[in-house]
Amino acid sequence: MLTGLMLLTKDNNIVVVEGGPKALRKFKRLMLVRIKWDEDVRSRKNQEEDQKKQKNQCKLIWEGTRKSRYFNRWSTKQITGDPSQAKDYLARYGCQNFWDLAVCETIVAEDA
Repeated sequence: MLTGLMLLTKDNNIVVVEGGPKALRKFKRLMLVRIKWDEDVRSRKNQEEDQKKQKNQCKLIWEGTRKSRYFNRWSTKQITGDPSQAKDYLARYGCQNFWDLAVCETIVAEDA
């Protein structure tokens, strides 16, 4: 059984998933291989707009094992205000470092 959190913000979204090895392997394959994040299925009328827009992508930030779980169930949270609220929300579960990793990865990707 997978547990975790999907945190939605204006600039970044983060998914934290916990579970057994088989379920995690299948979820990882779904997120990184099967879903085509760079496809825009809504409209392809204006090719210039498509080139200007930043492409969607999914990156694996951290993978490892823990003795105990952060989450008891699956939940989704949308943060509409200040992005620091997302870090505060993750701090409730003791995993605010995932937000720092995601933000750092975004900054590095923008510089490249």
